Amino acid sequence: MTHWQDELFNVNEGSLRIEESDIPFRIKKNTRLRHSRLLISPEEGLIIEGPKKISLLAAQHMIEQRKDWVLKSLKGYHKQQEKKKDLKTRDDSILVFGKEKILEIRKNAAKDFVYETKQKIILGFHKPTYSGEELEQALTNWFKRKAKSYLPLRVNMLNKSRFDISNVVIKNQKTLWGSCSSKKTINLNWRLVLAPRFASDYIIMHELCHTKHMNHSKAFWQLVERHVPEYKKAEKWFDDYGFLLSLNFVE
Repeated sequence: MTHWQDELFNVNEGSLRIEESDIPFRIKKNTRLRHSRLLISPEEGLIIEGPKKISLLAAQHMIEQRKDWVLKSLKGYHKQQEKKKDLKTRDDSILVFGKEKILEIRKNAAKDFVYETKQKIILGFHKPTYSGEELEQALTNWFKRKAKSYLPLRVNMLNKSRFDISNVVIKNQKTLWGSCSSKKTINLNWRLVLAPRFASDYIIMHELCHTKHMNHSKAFWQLVERHVPEYKKAEKWFDDYGFLLSLNFVE
C-alpha cells in the first residue's frame, strides 16, 4: 500500500495461522456498513470491515469461523495477483482503456479536480485530508462522466445503423458488463472505460446482436462472430482481468 493509501484508513494489520499457512489480514472501519464482514480485495487481500473499530482478537475469531471460505477465496486471490502483473506494475495505479496510469493525489488544492495526462490521473482535494469514500466517489464520478461521453458515441460508431436500437444507458451494474432490453435499450457498465477498447467494443457488439436475437442461440453467436471474428479473445480478457475493473479504495 502506498503512502497516500495509508492515510485513507484507520487500519490495523494482523495474521492468523491456518493449516500451516500464515494468513495476513487488514482491519478497516467502514461507517457505511451495518454489520462486520470479511472480503477479499484484489488490491489488498483479506480484509475485515465493520462500522465500528474491530479488535485483532475479534478479527481472528471471524476468520476462524469462516476459514474454509477464506482459504478457498485466497487461492483465487493469489491467482489474480499473478494475472495483475500482466497489466499493472504498481499498486497506486488504475486502468484507463486498458492502459495503466499512476494515481497522484494533491491535497490543499484550490478546488477539487480530476485531471488526466498521458501517464497519470491527478486527483486534487481542497482539504488537507480525505477519506477512502471521498477518493472512490471522486474517481467514480469522473469515470462515469467519461463513460457517458464515450460509450454512446462508440455504440453509434460500431452500429453504423445496422441494428435498430432505442437508447443507450450507462449503468452501475454489479455483475454485468452490458445488457439489452426487449425494448432494444442497450445498457452498458460504466467500468467498461477501464477496459481496453477491443474488449469494450466486443461487449457493445454483443449487446447490439441481442437486438436481433434475445438469446444465446447458434444464430446469435454466428452474428457475433460475423461482426467480431476474434470475440473469444475479448471474452478471455474479461475472464482473466475483469476483476481489475474496479477502484477498490472502499470495498
